[in-house]
Amino acid sequence: MFDRLIFANDSCYAPIFSFENMFEKMEHSTADFWGPTVNNLIKLPHIQSYFIVFNKRIIKETAFRHFMKKIKPEKTQLDVINKYEIQLTKLLYNIGYTYDTFLDKKLVATSFYLKLFLNKSPFLKRKAFLGDFFIIPPVFSIQMLKFLHYPVKYIKTDINTNINNYIRMKILFRTVKKLIIFSLGPFAKNVIQFKKLLFKQIFYTKLGYFFHMKRK
Repeated sequence: MFDRLIFANDSCYAPIFSFENMFEKMEHSTADFWGPTVNNLIKLPHIQSYFIVFNKRIIKETAFRHFMKKIKPEKTQLDVINKYEIQLTKLLYNIGYTYDTFLDKKLVATSFYLKLFLNKSPFLKRKAFLGDFFIIPPVFSIQMLKFLHYPVKYIKTDINTNINNYIRMKILFRTVKKLIIFSLGPFAKNVIQFKKLLFKQIFYTKLGYFFHMKRK
């Protein structure tokens, strides 16, 4: 029988900071399961499923094994989160198991990435480069990773291999939509000042051209 069971998925780049430091800290926790972050932004707080560690008690737990056997493919990521990620923490908590986090419980995996860097999170979500540019331009994360001597060439390869132009344009339009919405609100002056920098990062970063615009 194993002492721990670890769930991990491919939605992150890691380790940005050493796993050793994280496990060493969590060895002192009395919790039955833990992860780097917990999502407290909704009514049902839950350990985020990109990385979860379970102890031996949970591995033996019948309710846990029954839950795992019921998992099946879902149509959307949101369905997976609602049916499994959220419900697993709820199930274990309701039958008496406790959870903990490596990082401050105010932080989630998609928090402003500078906060994650400052708190020495071993994980950086792929969304930092492939998601919402309005939250943070990808060039920032690249420069931080270079400073930490992380092999960014693997990130470049991943992006070039897995992200097609259709997805990139969807990212662009979503970003522009948010920019317009914020331009109409109380932060209009800030948005105007930020706009030139934002679009510079969207169309040209240290990764190369994120949005390849062909000229005829």
